[in-house]
Amino acid sequence: MGGVRLFLLFAAHCVGTINIMGVMAFAPAIQRDLGLDTATFGLLVAAYYGAQPVVALPGGWLVDRIGVKAALALSMAGVSISAGLFATSAGGGMAAGLLILAGIAYSLVNPATSVGVVTWFPPDWRSTMMSVKQAGVPAGGLIAAIIAGLAGPDAWRVSAGAVAVAAALTAVLALATPGGGAPSLARGPMLAGLLTVLRNRALMRVCLTTFLLNTAQGAFYAYLVLYLVGPVGLSPAVAALIFGATHIVSAIARILWGLLADRVWGGDGPRVLRLIAFAAGLGFLGLGLGSGLGAPWGQAAAGAAALALGMTIAGFAGVAQGAAATAAPRAQIGAAMGVFMVLTPLGSVVGPSLFGGLIGLSGGYLVPYLLLACVTVVVGLFVLRPVPPSRGGGGPAGA
Repeated sequence: MGGVRLFLLFAAHCVGTINIMGVMAFAPAIQRDLGLDTATFGLLVAAYYGAQPVVALPGGWLVDRIGVKAALALSMAGVSISAGLFATSAGGGMAAGLLILAGIAYSLVNPATSVGVVTWFPPDWRSTMMSVKQAGVPAGGLIAAIIAGLAGPDAWRVSAGAVAVAAALTAVLALATPGGGAPSLARGPMLAGLLTVLRNRALMRVCLTTFLLNTAQGAFYAYLVLYLVGPVGLSPAVAALIFGATHIVSAIARILWGLLADRVWGGDGPRVLRLIAFAAGLGFLGLGLGSGLGAPWGQAAAGAAALALGMTIAGFAGVAQGAAATAAPRAQIGAAMGVFMVLTPLGSVVGPSLFGGLIGLSGGYLVPYLLLACVTVVVGLFVLRPVPPSRGGGGPAGA
């Protein structure tokens, strides 16, 4: 039974990620068929991600009321409807509206799966289970890339239809999963519950830490291929392989970090986050210096640093969610993850924007990468400082 539940949590992340990553993977064909220019296509993706933080808070509150299974079934039904209709899109306006619907639907996944981990698995496996279900994100990205590569650029409508079917099956699995996942005993107005969550100092520290790390992650992925092809001098094919490899090591690292937190350090998620932050600082330093070494040593160094960052800056999400769930009372975990998911997507917006601006100001990648190294080190020092338990939470994060 535990295996079925864990597969459901993994599948919800995986299917939801395939949905949006498939749009990115089929970008040239979608842009051509819908008559979009490059800037307008970017707005399609922004519409998806922009919808999530808007509904994250009420979505988390809703999960606490209706339970894990109902929330996941509702989420996957929304993804299925949006993907199925997206396959019939005839213009950019319709496509953008459907991606907004998909973003709203997926916003329930993180709070629902986090409540599922807390409800269905023992506390001493919390970080591990969070990391396993979060591994569905890079797995979904990898599957989307494989589908696009094998099916060809003109198969995006068929791919979207397949996502609709997969999401519908996942919704059925959510309803059919035996036992557990009932609504919590939490009651009361949404605003009062959210204010209680926002007063939880330990939780807010984890959320702010995650925002900063995700800002660095967003910048890392947005410019990795451009950096490897440009200043480092790798071919586009090799750069693409390294890009794909970072997703593979990210999926593996998420599980390993979770095991380290649970089995070695007794569920101390913040300790693992500190280790990840300091190691990521070294990775950004190596990446920034790679172009100055010249071929082939600089190329090898940049490739190794990219893989190291795949393991660190791209592998922290499961441990961070475990720490956030530990910092919140059981009846408010959904709301806590709603707050968590307001800040996390914003990092994906802020990071690439600031990084691109710094490239323009500094005339290269070295200064921006050194700044990211400094940010991650500061994050490690920030998390390191102990926080006393707050009245709104269940103790310090990771306690």
